[in-house]
Amino acid sequence: MAKVKKPVAVVPGIWEWDQERVIEEVLPSGAEIRLTVGWLSGYQMAQYRVLYQETILYAMEKHGVTPSELVEGEDGLSPITTEVQSWWERAFMFSALRKVEVKAGEEWHVTEFPPAWREIETFRYSVPDNLYAQWRAATMDLNPQIFSARQSEPEKKDEPPAETM
Repeated sequence: MAKVKKPVAVVPGIWEWDQERVIEEVLPSGAEIRLTVGWLSGYQMAQYRVLYQETILYAMEKHGVTPSELVEGEDGLSPITTEVQSWWERAFMFSALRKVEVKAGEEWHVTEFPPAWREIETFRYSVPDNLYAQWRAATMDLNPQIFSARQSEPEKKDEPPAETM
C-alpha cells in the first residue's frame, strides 16, 4: 500500500511573528514624533520582567505592599487602581518599543524620550493622551499571546467547543 502524505495546513501569517506598527503623532508642542512598536521576543520579554520587577519594588518602597495587595478590594476606577495599572502599562509599553524618532525638517531622527516619560512616577501623566492610547493599543494588538484575557477553568467548561458554535 502506498503512503499518502497528508496535506499540511497553511496558516496565514505564521512566519510574520516579528510584526511592527508605526505610530506618528504631533505633540502639543508642535513636534512630530514617531514610535515603532513591535512583537515581544524573548529579549523584550526579559525587559518586561525587569520593568515589572521595578514596579513591584516601587510599590513596596512607596506603599509598603505589592501592587496586587495595593489594589485588593478597590474598584476598577479608584485612583490607586489607575496608578497601579499605569505602572504595569509602562512595563509592557516600554518593552514593545523599538524606536523613537522626531521629525526635523523632512527627515526623521532617532532620539530618546524626555526623562519624565521614563520615570515610573510621572510616566502616565507626561505622555500625551492621544499618543499614550495609540502606543498602548498597538502593544496589546501585537502581543495577544501575552496580553489577552485568559479564561478560567469553569468558563471553559461552560462553553461548547469552537467547532460546534
